[in-house]
Amino acid sequence: MEPRHGLLESQPGLCPLLCRALVAPVWAVAPAVDVVGGGRIGRARPVKVNYEIHGNTIPPSTSTSFHASPFARLTRLKRCGARSPAAMRERPPRRASFPPGSVVLISGIMGAGKSAVAQALAERLPRAVHVRGDLFRRMIVTGRAEMVPDPDATAIDQLQLRYRLAGLVADGYADAGFTVVYQDIILASDLERVLGRIQTRPLFLVVLAPRLEVVRCRAETRHKPSGYGAWTVEVLDELLRRTPRIGLWLDTSDQTVDETVDEVLRRAAEASVE
Repeated sequence: MEPRHGLLESQPGLCPLLCRALVAPVWAVAPAVDVVGGGRIGRARPVKVNYEIHGNTIPPSTSTSFHASPFARLTRLKRCGARSPAAMRERPPRRASFPPGSVVLISGIMGAGKSAVAQALAERLPRAVHVRGDLFRRMIVTGRAEMVPDPDATAIDQLQLRYRLAGLVADGYADAGFTVVYQDIILASDLERVLGRIQTRPLFLVVLAPRLEVVRCRAETRHKPSGYGAWTVEVLDELLRRTPRIGLWLDTSDQTVDETVDEVLRRAAEASVE
């Protein structure tokens, strides 16, 4: 058989045309920005996982993509159980499992990875907004009452105010045609109350529930400020156990951010709460 490059040698004018035809699609579909980590994005080989959360087994799943954040964050993830980026490839194409005009609520305890997963999920959708519930707490400049394990009436009122405002904002963006990814720490009886306030349909719920030792490791290495300094991982985990088992619950202990997003997109139907 004639070598593949023989055609180019006999027809030198074809080379620039073929080069342009091959290269253009690559840069045309490449993601323009990685807001979550500022690092490269790639895909790892499929890995089958079988999780058990608080005695409930989640069926095996296959994770196919990989997100690499800056070096320091990769070191913390690797130390806390997530796999390191051995073979990095391009990010998989974007898929719109959550339609425009819907709300995806992501909950979990502190250190579960809500912020990173919510941001990465929003970036995968064609028209999306990331609503950060904690922003409404930090907007209070004076007179703020932080939530503690034994909160007073003012702290409870401000927490419920924060939930109400975030829900209104989520509904407003959804009404404008955006897919809203709303994330906050919403546990125990508060979860059903918050879901009941959100008027948008369809409505989805994803609860991130990594293993306790993984959350503890992340809490010890994270530098993100929060208003939950008095809370221990054990107390928050106990609240998680008392949270109604609705929506899609994921043990993300051994997943990267993009692997979690892949699973959320693949199992979007299971996250529906309406």
